Amino acid sequence: MSGSTEEPERIRADREAGSSRIVRLQPVRVAKVVGAAVSFAATLVGLIFVLWPALKPDGLPVAKGASVTDVTLDRASFGQYLARVAVSRSGYPQAQLKRPGVLVGVELKVKGYRDKRLPIRWQIVDERTGDQIQQSRDLFYTPSASEDQNTWSIWVPLPRGRGRRFFVEVELLDDRGAVPLGRARTHHFDGA
Repeated sequence: MSGSTEEPERIRADREAGSSRIVRLQPVRVAKVVGAAVSFAATLVGLIFVLWPALKPDGLPVAKGASVTDVTLDRASFGQYLARVAVSRSGYPQAQLKRPGVLVGVELKVKGYRDKRLPIRWQIVDERTGDQIQQSRDLFYTPSASEDQNTWSIWVPLPRGRGRRFFVEVELLDDRGAVPLGRARTHHFDGA
């Protein structure tokens, strides 16, 4: 009889030990399944970025900013400007090609505006009075990288006015066209 009492207790202990083993194995199985799913998702996302690199995010947002530097100024007719930037002169009347002007060169450095259309504004200012003589917002710069740098040549028609001195100011505006990101000005020059 003592043997029969021990056997049910041992079976009960084995059952308890077995059931506790099953409980301990359950979280391990769940962890393996979750790990496999996460690994598969990471591999799939990596494959998508390899096949379509344009979808890959740039990472953390960078600080935004810009500068307009290294300003140069040369007198050049409109025809001379077209020749310097390798644009055909055909289709322009001789009077327009001979129009006097200045060629303003600037170095643009932009950070944080990838694929944004940034207006470039130039204005001619009378040195003595501070009056704006002429301006334009017809130029746009679209950086192709998060940190981009480029040199621009801008032709500005020379204002009339013997004995008057002028300067050109160039501004690079934000993608809304409201806030100047960078600004530079030429040295003073005489009018036509």
